[in-house]
This record gives sequence, C-alpha cells and structure tokens, in this order.
Amino acid sequence: MGAGSSLSYRTALIVIVFLALAVYNAVEIVCRIFTRFQVYHGVYFYSMLAASIGIIIHAFGYFLRNYDVSHSAPLEITMACGGGVLMITGQSIKDRWLLVMILPDCVVVQGGATTLFAGSNSTNPEPFLKIYAAWEIFQVTWFFVQECLISGLYVYRAVTLIRTSGVFRGDDAKRVFNHLILVNLLVIALDVTVLALQYAGLYTIQTSWKTLAYSIKLKFEFDILNRLVDLTKAGFNNRPSGSRFMSEMM
Repeated sequence: MGAGSSLSYRTALIVIVFLALAVYNAVEIVCRIFTRFQVYHGVYFYSMLAASIGIIIHAFGYFLRNYDVSHSAPLEITMACGGGVLMITGQSIKDRWLLVMILPDCVVVQGGATTLFAGSNSTNPEPFLKIYAAWEIFQVTWFFVQECLISGLYVYRAVTLIRTSGVFRGDDAKRVFNHLILVNLLVIALDVTVLALQYAGLYTIQTSWKTLAYSIKLKFEFDILNRLVDLTKAGFNNRPSGSRFMSEMM
C-alpha cells in the first residue's frame, strides 16, 4: 500500500491483464453509449458515461503506480482515487433518490480512502498505513452492501412490474426480467470476488480486479438497460406516457 511497493513478475502479469481488459470494456461501453442514446442527457446517460470514463482513469492511475511509469504521487493519487469515485459512484446512481444514499458514501467513505491513500504514499506513511489497511476493508465491505441493496431494489421493481403492469406480462417481458434478475445476481457474485481478494490480503490484485469487475458489471447493466428500453418502446407503442418515460431513460 505504501509508496515503495513493488510487484512480483507473476503479479505484474495478472494486474496488467486485469487493467487492460477493464480499459477495453470501458472504451467499448463509451462507444456504445454514444451510438445507443438518442439524446445526450439524463441520469442514465451521465451515470453510464461517468462510470466508463472513471474505469479508464482508475486503471491508468494504477498502471502508473504499479509499473513505475510516473514518479508523480499527486498524479497517481488523483487518477486512481478520482477515477475510483467516478467508477463506483457513477455506476451506482441509476435513480435520482439514490443520490441521498450514494453522495454521502462518496464524501465519507471514498473521501476517507483518498486521504489515507495519499497519506500512505507521502514521505511519512507509517501513521496512515495501518488505518488505510483497515479502511480499505471497510470501504470494500460497505460498497458490497450498497450494491446488494441496489440490486435487491432492481429485482423488487422487476417483480412488481411483472405483477402489476399489463405491458410487461408477455413472454418477451418475462425473459427480459429474468435476465435482469440474473444480471443482478452476477453483479453480487463479482462483488463477492472483490471482497474475497480484499479479506485475503491481496490488495494489489484486488484493486486491479475490482477495476475489471466494475467494467464487466457496467457491460451487463448496459445490455439489460437496452433490452428494457426496447421492451418499453414496444409495450407503450409510442403513447405519450411512454414517450415521457423514454425521454428520462435515454
């Protein structure tokens, strides 16, 4: 965790593969965002774009740090931590009311991690390293709980829509919502792997794998969002209420 950390050859290979795949996924998502969205505004557009860009910045921040490309600690800290804020917070915001929960998390949890990360890479890292090690465990655990809450919310809404709305009762709709449930279960499974690596003490691999895991989760969520949008378009058949719904989504 400190400024003088170095990677073994095997670990360096694993980390660079994770970071490279994460950047590839994020670049693909950015391209798909601008080809898929009809109007470039709205919560979904900005959250998806912020999360994608955050993944790229976060990956390059850890690339600079892990492979001794740059000797600028402020640059590494800004990219790794700033990218992490965009990556995690951007991917979590899918509803406006979720801001009430997510923004305080961003300020307190990620703000604390950023401060401790910077301190552990300063000229006097010892006072920060032990606290940062404990805080990183707390941070990963907290965001795991947050992702479980958000995924649970989406599954609950999916079940409610199937039961209460005639628009979403066809076979196509059921397949889409089954896919939605599966995607959210996979999201939780990916978070479990990040949590496991952190509790196993594999900090360097955890940070690179987390970047890749968030890019995979974002691809899953973007795909299911597209299917939901297509289903909504077909179901509402260009009704005014459907048009308003679509303008908020896209």
